[in-house]
Amino acid sequence: MRDAIKGMLQRGMSQAAIARQLHKSVSTIAFHVRNLGIEAKPYLSPEPIKNGKRKCVTCGKRKTLGAFKTERTAECTMCSRSRAESG
Repeated sequence: MRDAIKGMLQRGMSQAAIARQLHKSVSTIAFHVRNLGIEAKPYLSPEPIKNGKRKCVTCGKRKTLGAFKTERTAECTMCSRSRAESG
């Protein structure tokens, strides 16, 4: 399995895409990536929704669900946009 993961990483696939393709959890893929000697990308789980809002894992502010790319995204679009611009 590690050889398959290594090949997919070299082709530029994200860890989440590899997990979907191999029908494994993202944490399982991260485990194998770390054992390959590669630093695994941190995987952030979205906070639970309370009163129609969810907390962004980066800035810590509670925002409406429309502030996130998808329901599975843990980081608001403002934070992900500023992170993409800075690095």
